[in-house]
Amino acid sequence: MLPPGVAVIGGRSVQVPADINNYWSDRMHHDLYRMTVALARALFFDARSVIDVGSYTSGLICELDWIETRVATDLQKRLEANWVGVPGVRFVAGNAFALNFPEEPFDLVISNQTVEHLDDPHGFIAKLLALGRGLIVSTTYEVAAGTIAGHVQDPISVEKFQGWFPCELDAWFICHHPLARHLRHIVGVVKQSHPARKAARR
Repeated sequence: MLPPGVAVIGGRSVQVPADINNYWSDRMHHDLYRMTVALARALFFDARSVIDVGSYTSGLICELDWIETRVATDLQKRLEANWVGVPGVRFVAGNAFALNFPEEPFDLVISNQTVEHLDDPHGFIAKLLALGRGLIVSTTYEVAAGTIAGHVQDPISVEKFQGWFPCELDAWFICHHPLARHLRHIVGVVKQSHPARKAARR
C-alpha cells in the first residue's frame, strides 16, 4: 500500500489518500475522472460543500479544492487510515444514508462506479438526490453482463440509466472506461437549478 503522497494531476500537485492496489493511480488520468472534475468546476463552481459516496481511495474529491467542505465516505471502516492527513477532506466510514451530516443538504453529491453493483439502483439514486442539491453519478455503459465481476446491473443502456432517476437529467454523456478503452461509462448530472429538485427531496 502506498503512503499518502502528492499526485500530479493535470499539471497540479494534489495530496491524495494512501492508495490500495494502485486503484487511484491507475485511474486518475482517465476520461471519466477528468471529465467529472471539469463538470464539477463548470456547473458547481459556487458549491460550498460536496460529498463523494463510495469514495474508496479515489482522490477525485481532493481536486475539488475550491469547495470549502469536502467529505469522502465509504462503507469500509478500514479505509479511515488511508485518508488520515489528507488536507481539506474529512473521511466518514459507514452508510452515508444512515449517517447525519451537519452540512446536509450538500451542494454537490458525487458517486462514481457504485450503482452498477447494487440490486436497487432506483433507491440508491433517490438517496443520493436526498443528500444534496446537485448530483454527478457514473456507471458502466452497454457492458455485457458478466464482463466485470460484481456488476449486477450490466448491461446499462441510456434508457435504463435515465429510468433510475425520479427527475430528468440536466446532462449526460458517454466516455471511455478508466482502464479498458474498449469499455465505456455513462455519466449523469442533476444541477442545483433543476425544477424537479424540490420534488425529489419531499
